[in-house]
Amino acid sequence: MTVGVFEDAVAGYTGLITSAAGKALVANFDITRWVPFSTDADFPDFLTIQLAPYTDLSKFPTEADEDKYFSDNSRGFTVQISNPGPIIPVPIPKSLRSAGVYVVRYSVDNPDLGNTSFSEPQLFIYDDKTPYTNETPPAPQPPSPLPVPFDRAFFASQPNETVFFTIPYDALKGRSEDDYAETRLGFLDWPTPIDPPDPETKFKLSNDPAIPATIPLSLKTIEAESDGNYRFAYRVCDVAGNCSDWSNAYRLTQVGVAPVPIDLLAPTVELAADAITTDGLINRADIAQVGGMNVGILAYTNIQRSSPSDIVRIRLTTANGVVDLTPITVGASTFPLRASATVAQLTTLYGNARGNLPLTVSWSVDRGGVIYPSALSTTINLDKSVVGPPPVDDTDVNPSLIPLVVNAIRANGLFGPDNHLERVDANLPARARVQLWTVATTPENSVPFTLTLVYGSKTYAQLVTAIPVSRAIDFTIPAADIISEGGPTVSAYYAITTAGSTNPQRPTLTNVIVDSVFKRMDAPVIRNTSGTRKTINCPCFVPVNSGALKVFLPPSVYLQGGSILTLTFEGFSNNTNTAPIVVTHTQTYSVPGTAAASGFEVDFGSFATLLKPIQPSQAFVNMGSANIRSSVQLPGETVSSDDAIHRVLGVRVGTTSPVYCDGLPVPA
Repeated sequence: MTVGVFEDAVAGYTGLITSAAGKALVANFDITRWVPFSTDADFPDFLTIQLAPYTDLSKFPTEADEDKYFSDNSRGFTVQISNPGPIIPVPIPKSLRSAGVYVVRYSVDNPDLGNTSFSEPQLFIYDDKTPYTNETPPAPQPPSPLPVPFDRAFFASQPNETVFFTIPYDALKGRSEDDYAETRLGFLDWPTPIDPPDPETKFKLSNDPAIPATIPLSLKTIEAESDGNYRFAYRVCDVAGNCSDWSNAYRLTQVGVAPVPIDLLAPTVELAADAITTDGLINRADIAQVGGMNVGILAYTNIQRSSPSDIVRIRLTTANGVVDLTPITVGASTFPLRASATVAQLTTLYGNARGNLPLTVSWSVDRGGVIYPSALSTTINLDKSVVGPPPVDDTDVNPSLIPLVVNAIRANGLFGPDNHLERVDANLPARARVQLWTVATTPENSVPFTLTLVYGSKTYAQLVTAIPVSRAIDFTIPAADIISEGGPTVSAYYAITTAGSTNPQRPTLTNVIVDSVFKRMDAPVIRNTSGTRKTINCPCFVPVNSGALKVFLPPSVYLQGGSILTLTFEGFSNNTNTAPIVVTHTQTYSVPGTAAASGFEVDFGSFATLLKPIQPSQAFVNMGSANIRSSVQLPGETVSSDDAIHRVLGVRVGTTSPVYCDGLPVPA
């Protein structure tokens, strides 16, 4: 019987089927109709297909030996056939024909004839091995030595305006007769024509081992690339259509129409390496300030903004890894361009480092897939390490650190209340106590470290090399510094640092109430008061009863010549100087130049304005008090005096009822 024919057989290669046919679920085995054949569906012929691993059948001396080989080693199936056409396609399932080399035969059993006929065994080959099996082919290599410049003009100067690239392909890589290559230029997922407009994409490779394998690239192909992506790659396929992966690409950097980008300057790093800051350091404070790290790219020469636009690619590299920032499409953007690294990216780059870790910022221009790297990069130091408990965010405030406590240092080993310097603590120093933290990393495992106390604008540092039993470190704030910082409140805290890091940690701020620092003048002195209680009465007015109070303002450094002093009188209809205030009177005076050393005296008010409202009727003749104070306005602040506290009696004894200083009777 005649041998069958496999559909999708490779011409010129006995028994070989194409890769596509081998991968299909079924492969048709076409058999020429035999004679006689069954025409009765109730009494069909039985067609049996047998596939056995390849062996040299000539070694079997008899047909029985051959039959036994097929019986013992083959896989197959039987189908019933009646009324067949001239060609009988028999689908052989993929499960019976994995990749390999086989011998195939078929047999026909005609029950009416009572015999079985066999075809001649024939070769069947399914090869699924690709060139460059299990590897990506290397990039094609241009002519050597490389032409300078390797541009369009060079391509135009070559025969057929075509340049041949060498590919490293030999028998070990699968090189065989009738292999062919396909090429592509750019980011396409399919092959590009070899010689446009001819659509042919296959280029037959020589199998002569003495001749290196080469592939062509024509100027027409380059000119057909509209996106400006000049990445040249290839794949190799065998005669059955098994193709390698696409190769790595060779970048043709000089064939673009526009002038290539040049003068690519070193990138800048905000807060570390830019026109303002040159310390070369990004630490936690810098990261917190901008929410990461900002990189700047300065303008270069030959910027291309369209068809296609240049793309700027920025890479950050440390010993712990590489991070590529989000590419920037130049388009209509203004320079300098800015790209940001996130906190998470910087954390990845820093890893478990301690102290300064070199970080290199490099960049390149991607023009249609052709990369133009800057020869200049910028290396800075990245420092995210801290001493003490681990931080909870990117600020320097750590809630695991116990806030500072400030107390005035009083006599006899006593201390004032926490974080309140009272008036009685004037001119006294203060203790600032740092109670060390209790969580990991503990102080014992952090020494040596430095504690820096910050009180307002004043700083004090201590190197801690051992942890005391009390776990408290005390600072003394001199009285002069307390006075210098003033009040009414001062912010204070401490920071922990180490020599190996620039990142401090601190607790939340402590607000110290400062009443111990005050600018005060002595209380005004009312002339001519009476008795031990210094009562203001009728004789205090000059002329007596009808004139003004004589008030002396004691000397003070705050009485600057030419400044304005305000004298204020507050009167009460009781003996306790408590509200309500029934009369308020103020007058202003220009301070003489001698007042700072000698003080000065003024006439103030009158009986009618000051005293008469305090005792409006006979019910109040024995009740009255007043506070008198002065204040002077200095640049940026007001300085007041202490209060002069007096009893007030603005009446005289009468024969039948009291009278006022002015002789008028006091109403009943």
